[in-house]
Amino acid sequence: MREDIPRLTPLVVRAMAIVEGFIQEQIDGFDRELGKVAREVLSSGGKRIRPMLVLVSGLAGDFEPHRLKKAAAALEFFHNATLVHDDVIDEAKFRRGRSTVFSQFGEKLAALVGDFLFSQTFILLSSYQDVEVLHIMSETGVSLAVGELAQLRNLYQPNLDEQFYLKRARDKTASLFSSACKIGATICGASSPAIQLLGRCGESLGIAFQIFDDILDIEGKTEITGKPVGSDIRDGIVTLPLIYAFKELEGKLEARDRIMEIFGQRDSSESEVREVIGIIRQTRALSRAKEKALGLVQASSEIVRNFQNQELRSNLESIGKFVVNRYN
Repeated sequence: MREDIPRLTPLVVRAMAIVEGFIQEQIDGFDRELGKVAREVLSSGGKRIRPMLVLVSGLAGDFEPHRLKKAAAALEFFHNATLVHDDVIDEAKFRRGRSTVFSQFGEKLAALVGDFLFSQTFILLSSYQDVEVLHIMSETGVSLAVGELAQLRNLYQPNLDEQFYLKRARDKTASLFSSACKIGATICGASSPAIQLLGRCGESLGIAFQIFDDILDIEGKTEITGKPVGSDIRDGIVTLPLIYAFKELEGKLEARDRIMEIFGQRDSSESEVREVIGIIRQTRALSRAKEKALGLVQASSEIVRNFQNQELRSNLESIGKFVVNRYN
């Protein structure tokens, strides 16, 4: 088993192989021009966490991998569509260690590829003829747009508060984790309370995932994260470590002013970005952010304990450990 993905039980590993095979079948049937680019996006090294959540949550009901494979693939298509569009908005050059669709082919083709993958998502989900499944996915699209807009409107503002950040992370990242859980459980006929519990579990994991992503932007390595260290600093994206650091630096105007001189300047030199990282490291910001993320993973584990199904509990806890170990 790959070391960079969660350690799933054999039942779910076999189910993921079915999903992966189905994704490849779908890719092979894509439109020639758009499909070629979409194929590159879907084969660029993603961990398939959202399809895993669809499958694992299906264990709360009548688990059937072949019934879940379309939904699992749909969540992966939707996730990658959002990444392609995000790269257009952020004008990002690299993702997962590769050139983005935006940097290779330009804004117009990237927008079309994202739209193409969104459409593939709903083609697959509509096959279930379940209004609730489509409703969950549509609400997620709204949340993602709201979260992305909140990020755009609040660039270059490190004095934002923690609650604003958590709301943005919930909308922009965690909503898709939550929906993956709810859709998998819904398709397999889980009870309404179980579906809601799994949605909360996915949300906690998603917010923790985003916080650790923020930390990795400061402490990670490019060969692991697939993007230059300090990218969020250059792009003016307000992360939880920066919020904590800026708050802790109240009264230290020289340090705050220096952050503001560099923050959001895309032509900042590597040494300048390292300088901001150094200022953040001198505070408790990184340890506080890690504590917050670990608390959210722990909250998800406590939710999981509500389920009697050991297979379900074991796999969700493994995904939680992956979220943490991804940082370590």
